[in-house]
Amino acid sequence: TAFQRIHQANLLCRHSTTPTNTGAIGDQFKCLLQSLFFIGAIVGFKMTLLQVPASFEGEFTVPEGVIDIGYGAFEGCDRLTAVTLADSVHSIGAYAFCDCSALAELAIPSRGEYIGNDAFASCPKLENIILPEGLLEIGSAAFQYCHSLTEVIIPSTVATTGSSAFQYCEGLKRVVINNSTVDTYSFNGCTALKTVEFGPNVEQISMCAFDYCSGIKELWFNGDAPSIDDMAFRGVTATAYYPAENTTWTEDKLQNYGGTLTWVSNHVHDFTDVVPVYDAATGTHIWACTTCDENVAESCTFIPAITTDASVTEAGVTTRTCSVCGGSYETYFYLRLMGTN
Repeated sequence: TAFQRIHQANLLCRHSTTPTNTGAIGDQFKCLLQSLFFIGAIVGFKMTLLQVPASFEGEFTVPEGVIDIGYGAFEGCDRLTAVTLADSVHSIGAYAFCDCSALAELAIPSRGEYIGNDAFASCPKLENIILPEGLLEIGSAAFQYCHSLTEVIIPSTVATTGSSAFQYCEGLKRVVINNSTVDTYSFNGCTALKTVEFGPNVEQISMCAFDYCSGIKELWFNGDAPSIDDMAFRGVTATAYYPAENTTWTEDKLQNYGGTLTWVSNHVHDFTDVVPVYDAATGTHIWACTTCDENVAESCTFIPAITTDASVTEAGVTTRTCSVCGGSYETYFYLRLMGTN
């Protein structure tokens, strides 16, 4: 009933004033939360945080029960320094934290599924953002101009990163992409970016996705060859590594895509069927790859020594043998006779 819904609204809103608009059969309630300093709404029993005053200062805790952070809820709160989101939060609306110039700390809850357009745009002090597995959508320009971000790992559950999602994040140095599609201009202008890792789920890298990311040195591809737009890496000079054993990486895939890319097969060395060769000079043994010329040295592991005692006529000998490669070395010793030096 409408009465029951109003009662529930009062419980969720805590010390709220009388709802200003009950709507049709209580479909929507708006209430000022005097103790928590925000305006909330209940839509079909779903609590939405609508607005926090721009004058709010310090750290803000979103209470349990809130499902959605509404459109522009914290927009322009330039003295907001940190936010703790309740585990109940599923959605962060468009412009929710846009222009929060002092915001440095925020964690997306494990139940978070949606980050709207420009949700964190122009938050220049935001240093770290952990995107949970289960996140479904990152909107356009969601983290645009977040200059202090240094690393981003996009989970495999994200369907797409919206256009310009991380555009002009000028402090970003490492990106790991596990979702299927990198949209247009997603990382355009991330000039400090050094390394980009593409997971096995990546299928599409769109036009200008890494436009003028002049700092990129390495691109690592770990799955099938994705569809890459002709201008995806415009202005990028980098070494691109691809899995040599993957037959989808044909010659026509090894292009520049608007930049200057040097393609190198990322061969996985196989040492499993090799008998290592003992190097007596260094006390190591050498493992050689079964399919290429690559080799690696490893220190020998010598089992307890076998010693043959010395006699008056023959030197004694101590033999040490490696338990891995079978290589051995010997040391000799002699009896010292009384009265001799």
